[in-house]
Amino acid sequence: MPCTLGHAFPRGHTTVAAAVAALFLLDRRLSAIAAVFAVVEGFIRVYVGAHYPHDVLGSVLLAVTVACLTSLALRRWAIPLVAALSRGTLRPLLTAGFAAQPAR
Repeated sequence: MPCTLGHAFPRGHTTVAAAVAALFLLDRRLSAIAAVFAVVEGFIRVYVGAHYPHDVLGSVLLAVTVACLTSLALRRWAIPLVAALSRGTLRPLLTAGFAAQPAR
């Protein structure tokens, strides 16, 4: 079935879904759930003729690469920054927990 909307690279929906699946750097269980949804979304978009398979695969490769590189860069720079800020005047904001809500 030909793609009815034309083709473009990268595909927005697939790129976002695959980038969310790169959450494995934060939480492996959440990443597994997101990866399943990303695969289903990519398959459905190709099945209904909204995307070409090579556009979906290219979007996945681009999204996972960018998400992994961004996460690694943020891990390298953000963790020391938050640690330094938690020792300064912003400490109450960065270390405060949620207040318990009274039962209604």
